[in-house]
Amino acid sequence: MVEVSTNRRIPVWVAVLGLVLLGGGGFFFYRTVLLLEKGLFVGSLITTLIGGIVFMSGISLIKIYLAYILTKP
Repeated sequence: MVEVSTNRRIPVWVAVLGLVLLGGGGFFFYRTVLLLEKGLFVGSLITTLIGGIVFMSGISLIKIYLAYILTKP
């Protein structure tokens, strides 16, 4: 049986890292537009994929931190 600790503590750096990843994902989406203007279609697809992964990772970390704050006793 697995014991679950009732003393949960999520540090603030989780939220900060989430915000940094959101900004990084936004930057990759901006680079996608620049690559499309230059006609580099394959590069823009790869950049969109990387940007999506980074952006969604940031959203996941922000959601974890918000869930911790909202469920804190």
